[in-house]
Amino acid sequence: MEPGLLPPLALGPMLAAARDLAFRVSQFVAAAPPRLPGRPVVVVAAAILSAWTVISFDWSFGFALPIVTVGCGSVVATITLVAGWRSDPDEIERWSIRAVIASLIATVPALFA
Repeated sequence: MEPGLLPPLALGPMLAAARDLAFRVSQFVAAAPPRLPGRPVVVVAAAILSAWTVISFDWSFGFALPIVTVGCGSVVATITLVAGWRSDPDEIERWSIRAVIASLIATVPALFA
């Protein structure tokens, strides 16, 4: 069953929109040819967009926003390192710098919340 065909959840319209965005991002990532050097960039961009979606939810209760922001930044950094390791293991130093930059980019929406 495709995720786009699932009924909307009862928790609100934002979750249905986030699920639809995640489905579209997964289609975009799946459409990237596996041998192109741009595939890690597509994976990292999809991770950043997913983190932006999660951080843009209403996290106004308690200290939830900083916790979610740190978690999303860590997930994006991990995905960036994995994408870099799979594409070119010899350049892991460059990919570690890219992971730090990607995690900082992923946490930008928290500044405007």
